[in-house]
Amino acid sequence: MEQKTADFKNREKALVFNSGYAANLAVYSSLASRDTLVFSDKLNHASIIDGIKLSGAKQIRYKHNDMADLESLLEKHKDAKEKIIATDTIFSMDGDTCPLSKIVALAEKYSAMTILDEAHATGVFGRGRGFAHEVGLSERVDVHMGTFSKALGSFGGYVAADEIIIDYLRNKARSFIYSTSLPPAVVGASLASLDYVMKKPEIGGRLLDAAEDLRRYLQALGYDTGDSTTQIIPVILGDNKRALTAKKFMIERGLYLAAIRPPTVPNNTARLRLTLRLDVLDEMERIKAEFKAMRESGI
Repeated sequence: MEQKTADFKNREKALVFNSGYAANLAVYSSLASRDTLVFSDKLNHASIIDGIKLSGAKQIRYKHNDMADLESLLEKHKDAKEKIIATDTIFSMDGDTCPLSKIVALAEKYSAMTILDEAHATGVFGRGRGFAHEVGLSERVDVHMGTFSKALGSFGGYVAADEIIIDYLRNKARSFIYSTSLPPAVVGASLASLDYVMKKPEIGGRLLDAAEDLRRYLQALGYDTGDSTTQIIPVILGDNKRALTAKKFMIERGLYLAAIRPPTVPNNTARLRLTLRLDVLDEMERIKAEFKAMRESGI
């Protein structure tokens, strides 16, 4: 499975973990130390934040997708010997993408390592290989982390990188060494998923086209979908009560949508979080009709 994952990501080696959370803990607690500065997007996943904390590194958070802020911080700390830039490629609550070309350019300018969380891009972007592959920057990124538990429909996480990094993690990463490996049935499911995506690399594009269609429809109804450009679509309602009312409205009509509220998202940005799947595309007209009904109900 690790060899197939490495081949899939076009990297020398890969290491498989029993969750994406464990993978991020391993990456940051192993590759960063008290002498490291980690420049982290303010909307990065909790597992990235926890991994940085566990490493003892100094975390420097930059404004979400703000490259001017990131460059200012890198310039301020340009003399630091160990620097890492950490970012999600697809942000889990907003469905927007990172400006990866600018991040890579800044990393190269300031001699920083780049670590990407491709959890929500794996299987969808770049013929399934991730957002870095989509934008042609995979070879210029140091560490690729992702999961089998999103688009691939299985469970577990992976890290793909040069052989020296993976060998180091194999001997250093506590969340790998001191945890249980994945059971054979899960490994089999993940292998089958990788095979499926490699045989049908166009399926991610179909999902993104459907998401764009639904996003435009929601916007036409007057709903705020933020900066989403992916299969993750927030319907930002602001008020917690309104978000819970909307969730109940949809569940009663057979559509399961999560109501995301602070502290998971900033105050006054409570939302419904839509994550489209290919197997619900045949229901798209019904989904649109339910949102129209929700709007007409005053929610």
